Amino acid sequence: MKKFLILSVILFFLVLLSLITTPDVLALDETCDISFPSGHSAPPGGNFNVRIEISPECTGLWGIPMSYSLRIKDGANNEVGECQQKKFSSGDPCIWDTSFTAPNTPGDFSVEIWRGRCNELIPLLKCDKPFQVEGDSPRQPPIGAYDICQKNSDCNDCIADGDSWTALGCIDTGDPQGFITWLLKRAIGVAGGIALLLIIFAGFRIITSAGDPKSLQAGKEMLTSAIIGLLVIIFSIFLLQLIGVQILQIPGFESTPKPLV
Repeated sequence: MKKFLILSVILFFLVLLSLITTPDVLALDETCDISFPSGHSAPPGGNFNVRIEISPECTGLWGIPMSYSLRIKDGANNEVGECQQKKFSSGDPCIWDTSFTAPNTPGDFSVEIWRGRCNELIPLLKCDKPFQVEGDSPRQPPIGAYDICQKNSDCNDCIADGDSWTALGCIDTGDPQGFITWLLKRAIGVAGGIALLLIIFAGFRIITSAGDPKSLQAGKEMLTSAIIGLLVIIFSIFLLQLIGVQILQIPGFESTPKPLV
């Protein structure tokens, strides 16, 4: 059981290390402005030109390069389309000119600019602006080359994003941090399942100890260790906030991170 506790602590510090080593937490307090040079509306599948201006700085402390991502959200705050990202280095103009394809469904949408890469663990929303998609939806093209997906929309989206579709679902192989996030989600789930099984087994040992002091003590130790390990897993995000914000006071940890589970 000591080994299980050690593994739980190691997993917690791996999550902390992945957040600390993310350079985008060292950003300055910037603002941004979004404009649409070609207008605020377009037909389904049409092209939107967008300009993002960031001020006063678009790099981090000491000129550390910063990444920003562009995301499209629908009226229900669900992300649609592909996420775009751009990295600004010291000396670069803080202007990002890009374009994106309008969703195929008419309705109200918004462009959001986040500090952080598309797969960032702790992205920070900097600004957003609404736009409209008007008209009739175009015909959907056939799936074509991706026969392996068999009309599975999640599979098609995964392959279109350059990731890998497997029996475990979509694995982000295009970005190391995205892969680490995917791996940590599964690792936390497996660790929680093991802790639950150990609690059940410890209870069984206690019940069947038949008054044997050694067996009873071993069952109690196993139960205690499993519960402590499970609590470490459950409160890992809270502990990250406690260490990152209140103790180490790392810039960027003031926002609530996306949950890993």
